Amino acid sequence: MKRTWLGIGLALLTLVNVAAFFKLSYGRWCAGHDAGTRFEIRGGHKDLGLTPAQEAQIAPLREAMQAELARLRPALRAKREELVRLLATPEPDRAQVNEVVSQINSLQAELQKAVLEHLLAEKKILTPAQQEKFLSIIRAKLIEEEHEHGAHGHEPSRE
Repeated sequence: MKRTWLGIGLALLTLVNVAAFFKLSYGRWCAGHDAGTRFEIRGGHKDLGLTPAQEAQIAPLREAMQAELARLRPALRAKREELVRLLATPEPDRAQVNEVVSQINSLQAELQKAVLEHLLAEKKILTPAQQEKFLSIIRAKLIEEEHEHGAHGHEPSRE
């Protein structure tokens, strides 16, 4: 029984850390409008000084990214709900819990890869000076996230 609870605890910790990493990877610096339905570097494109031609090239990339996120987010939410349902049972089946955690990890990796591909595609459109600013914005957002949530995605202690 003790091993079961230890396993469940480890699965939950893994889930929390993966979720924190996921948020760190794209949630912060790729935050959108309308409760996360839009994808863009918050305020970043204004700072880049995009030309109208660049904006025209980036717009379809954003739309494609939004479609991909809209496809993946519900699946990820459903798997998280499934995990919670499994954990709520009196004796969670470890094999099922591990399978759902693996599926969540897979969906999160898919989201991260999609975001990465989007960022790389946008980067190709930018001039070297804009690329430098672009990466600086991303770096600043990641560092800001680390300071807000601590190095491991947890809230810093407020003693």
